[in-house]
Amino acid sequence: MSKCIVCDKLLKNRYALRCVQCYHESKRGENNSNWKGGKPHCKDCGKEITRSSRKRIVKRCRHCARIYQYATRPETNPMKGKIVSQKTRDKIKKSTVGINKGRNNGMFGIPSPHGKRIKYKDIFFRSSWEVGYAMWLDKQGIKWLYESKTFDLGNCTYTPDFYLPETDTYVEIKGYWRDRSKLRFNLFKKLYTRCKIVLIMEKEYKCLK
Repeated sequence: MSKCIVCDKLLKNRYALRCVQCYHESKRGENNSNWKGGKPHCKDCGKEITRSSRKRIVKRCRHCARIYQYATRPETNPMKGKIVSQKTRDKIKKSTVGINKGRNNGMFGIPSPHGKRIKYKDIFFRSSWEVGYAMWLDKQGIKWLYESKTFDLGNCTYTPDFYLPETDTYVEIKGYWRDRSKLRFNLFKKLYTRCKIVLIMEKEYKCLK
């Protein structure tokens, strides 16, 4: 019978060069990017991954892998709805940075779901202000399109509320002017300088009536 070239263990298969244990050890060492000095280390906490948790190629220790799973799949968390310590919260936040942000998000390039879902002319609008503005445009005899185009801003997208084809103008209706909305609006104006866009807030909206 042949012997393993690593540990000299007797092999049942005479054509094999290594035993099963040494074979998997070598595969882990070659494929695991967190391998340091021949031993795997956790991607999050940096601690050495113990032998009991190295049955397959892993990037996190058992503790960090569990936190990562609960953060990405909260429905599997048995602590759901219970009090979690601040230390655990910080660890979850650190391990999930950038997971579903920007282009990694499955909803990238897709407008966010409707909130109030107010229907007018077989179109579902997000707010009553948008419906009121659409009605005002119809009274004025102005043609309009609702959320007709989505613009790529790099790590996010922006979809203006209305497009007026007669004047080639985009219109944004804002009842709440949040920081995230300001950032996207200003970035759109900076990247697409040729596009004309008008911002209508509460003061401008009341003047339309």
